[in-house]
Amino acid sequence: MQLASLTVEVRLSPYEALQGVMVPLGIPVFVRCAVCGGSGRDWYTLCLSCQGQGMVETEHTVHVRIPPRVREGTIVEVPVHQLGIHNVFVRVHIRITW
Repeated sequence: MQLASLTVEVRLSPYEALQGVMVPLGIPVFVRCAVCGGSGRDWYTLCLSCQGQGMVETEHTVHVRIPPRVREGTIVEVPVHQLGIHNVFVRVHIRITW
């Protein structure tokens, strides 16, 4: 299994960069369709909820702690195994806006 990354840019104020901050990030994940139970079918037709795929995309929030005194261009890598995803991590690029 190969690791994959999801890259996100986070813009911080100089104050946030100095103090550190907790940033909520919405991570797209695919889950089994609740309507068809993942079969992709609703009786004899394709499930309209998932278009026959058996999976639907949803979003889960992960809170990323940005340490105090972070510098412009810093990259923070965060695993998302708490979402049940073990082969993906989030790569957060820090930008400081003046």
